[in-house]
Amino acid sequence: MQPLRSSHGFSLVEVVATLGIVGVLYTIAVPAVSTLRNKASLVSAQREVISALYRTRGGAIASNTPRRMVFTPPASIQVTDLSGSTTYYTENLDTYGPGIAIASDNPITVTYDARGLLNPPTTVTFRLQDPAGDFKTVTIYPTGKPVAN
Repeated sequence: MQPLRSSHGFSLVEVVATLGIVGVLYTIAVPAVSTLRNKASLVSAQREVISALYRTRGGAIASNTPRRMVFTPPASIQVTDLSGSTTYYTENLDTYGPGIAIASDNPITVTYDARGLLNPPTTVTFRLQDPAGDFKTVTIYPTGKPVAN
């Protein structure tokens, strides 16, 4: 008859080997997760901009009055009436991640008329950028429709 072995724990070799494997996996996973988080933050900021453009356009149509949306670098968005006396919406893209910015040197103004069309009727394109240099493009057509690229 064989004596029964009691296993009340792990040996030091097993613990060290497990910690080594976990350490290697952690070293591999952290940069990948960080990159994924940065890309997700950029996409979230782009979706927020598109959503704000749709709300601004819808508000102009619903109230039958023009509305203006100003993108002020590095990360500020504001929606007002044409005189600037009434603010309907304000957002800072920093809430989506540090360093998310509007890639422009000057403010970008998008004005919707009471029918939801751009005034002047020109295509407006700008980019959102993260600290790693990745970017997402937003295009607003003269019909007022915003598109994420």
